Amino acid sequence: MANHFRALLIPGWICDPETTGWGPWLIKQLSERGVAVKTRAIPHAWRYLPQCGKAVAMCQELVPDPDERTIICAHSYGARVACEYVSSLNRPIGGLILIAPLYRWAFQAWLPIVKPRWSPLQVRNNCRHIRVIHSADDYLVPYRNGQVISQLLQAPLLTLVNHGHFAPRDNCFELPVGLQAFDTIQSRLS
Repeated sequence: MANHFRALLIPGWICDPETTGWGPWLIKQLSERGVAVKTRAIPHAWRYLPQCGKAVAMCQELVPDPDERTIICAHSYGARVACEYVSSLNRPIGGLILIAPLYRWAFQAWLPIVKPRWSPLQVRNNCRHIRVIHSADDYLVPYRNGQVISQLLQAPLLTLVNHGHFAPRDNCFELPVGLQAFDTIQSRLS
């Protein structure tokens, strides 16, 4: 039974959302509710630093006609991709859920500091509802990233503890808080 909502799941850098972490669980939960779910691993992420442009093109391919019944859920580097994708749209989408969002590469010495290429104003204008979720003890993407993105997007920040980076190594194979954020946005759009 389709409910005419669509979800685009954009994973982190080295993740296959259909087979690892909380991705399979969230896909199953949304699909059982009649939500059409689109997702794919970020192109070439295993070989080199991910290229945001290729990942944005992947989003455009998966959901070529996003609308106000489209909700994007993105994790880590995928949140950066999501913001760039949403910033490039010429029409609003229903919602954006950013989980442990990466604002800029600066958390590892071997990675270059790369400033985002998206406009907070454009993301706000193109999203009816935005939620940011971050764990205070995230060891990969510092909590400050979530705070900055929450402020830039004027979005509520849900702070959790003891969730690390919401990754398999944190025993995170379900994401009830993400599903709840999706449900909240969906109910406000219905």
